[in-house]
Amino acid sequence: MSVADGFRPALGIVVSVLLAQQQDRRFRRLRSEVALGQGVFRLDAALSSVPDVRIRAWNPDSVRGVVTPGVSSADAVQISIPRSQLGELRHGQTLRIAAGVGLEVGARSKARRFDAGFIGTAGPMAAGESPVFSGVSIRLPEAPALKLKAALESEGRVQIQWMALAGQRYQLEAAEDLRKPFELVQEVGAQPQDGTSRVSVAADPGTRFFRIRGPE
Repeated sequence: MSVADGFRPALGIVVSVLLAQQQDRRFRRLRSEVALGQGVFRLDAALSSVPDVRIRAWNPDSVRGVVTPGVSSADAVQISIPRSQLGELRHGQTLRIAAGVGLEVGARSKARRFDAGFIGTAGPMAAGESPVFSGVSIRLPEAPALKLKAALESEGRVQIQWMALAGQRYQLEAAEDLRKPFELVQEVGAQPQDGTSRVSVAADPGTRFFRIRGPE
C-alpha cells in the first residue's frame, strides 16, 4: 500500500477479530502464522502505541452472549481514541481517513494482500491490488453557541443548562459582582441523552452572575 500526495496520516489502526478487545501489538489471529498486532499506533519510527484506546468488536452471536465454536470474526468494530491523543483538534476542522480490508496472511509471508473493500482510495481497486490511500474528508461539528437557560427546581434550587459537545468538559463559574473574579461552581460534561450539560445550584439570597467556560 501507499499514500497519495498531500495525505500524511499520523495514526494507523489495526483491528482483526472478535476475540481481541484491547490493544496488543503481539496479537495473533486464530490459525494465523503472523502476529499482526491490534490497536492504534503512531506512524513514527517506533510505531509507538497510543495510550487509553478502547476497542470493541462484536458479531450477532456475541451480542446475544452465544459462543460459536470456530467463529472469531467480527461484523462490527468500534474504536475510541482520547481526544487528547489526536493533537490540537479544533471545532470545524477537517480530518482525513482511509481504510482497507486485508486478506489472510500466508505461511512464511511478510506481506498482506488487500480485499476489494476500501475507504478513501485513489482509483478503483480489485482484490489483491495494492491500494493508494488518499483519504476521505470528515468535517468536525462547529461548537454550539453557549446560551444559559435557568429553571426553578424544588427545595429552593435552580437548574442551569446549556447545549454541549460530547466528550468536552465545561466549567460553570459564578460571581456576586461582575467587578469581582468568577469562581468555579462545577465542572461537567455533555449528557448523552440530549447533548446538554446541567448543573443544579442553590438559589441563595441576593444576586449571582453565572458564566460558562468551554473548550477552546
